[in-house]
Amino acid sequence: MSAALETDPAPTERYSRLLLPSAYEAGSAELEEILSGIAHEVRNSLHVLAWSLGELRRARPGHDEAREKATSKIENAAQEVEVLTAETLELVRPMKLERGRFSLDEIAESVRRGVSASANPAGVLVAIDCVGGPVQGLLDAPRVRDAIVRIVLNAIEASPRDGTVAVVARFRDGSLLVTIEDQGTGVCRGLRARRRMALACHAVEAHGGTLELATLEAGHRVIMSLPLGARSDSLSA
Repeated sequence: MSAALETDPAPTERYSRLLLPSAYEAGSAELEEILSGIAHEVRNSLHVLAWSLGELRRARPGHDEAREKATSKIENAAQEVEVLTAETLELVRPMKLERGRFSLDEIAESVRRGVSASANPAGVLVAIDCVGGPVQGLLDAPRVRDAIVRIVLNAIEASPRDGTVAVVARFRDGSLLVTIEDQGTGVCRGLRARRRMALACHAVEAHGGTLELATLEAGHRVIMSLPLGARSDSLSA
């Protein structure tokens, strides 16, 4: 998979810049559709909260199972609303970065933990190939990690059972280059997937980087390029 970083795209690949900045400007159709989808999900979660509270009120003393079930639904719905609210604010507000020294190995391990709960039940193998210790670069490591996780989650959901999502990260020409390949049907289908990709794009743009999509014969490849802003002896090709 690392060869993907060293060669130009094959002629059969169709490259296009993914999620141009103008796609998410105020008033854009794409942003309005994503925000509308978020509002719909929040409304659904609020309906679950209301139903579960009603169940708690109707539960008779001693019916602990019914109470636990309603309480669990309330907790899950509340968490969903919290996530949706945070993601909405992240999408519409200017992103503030905390740049500094980071370890590519630590980012890779964090990505593994972030996607395992989705990959394992789906029967999808996530193979991560990266080489790199601490680097004195101008990146916000948590933001980069979140962007990679969101793209990988989309790839997992688009992949067939027993499929593989390959993640390759390398330093090249003063930038961090990350490729994510899947064997699925599409990385941006559905409002949830598009929201994830919009958030990833927001983080990449804040770093002055680019995000591109290649349609392959079987699957897709997302290429994330992030300028480090500073060279270091730790960088390796």
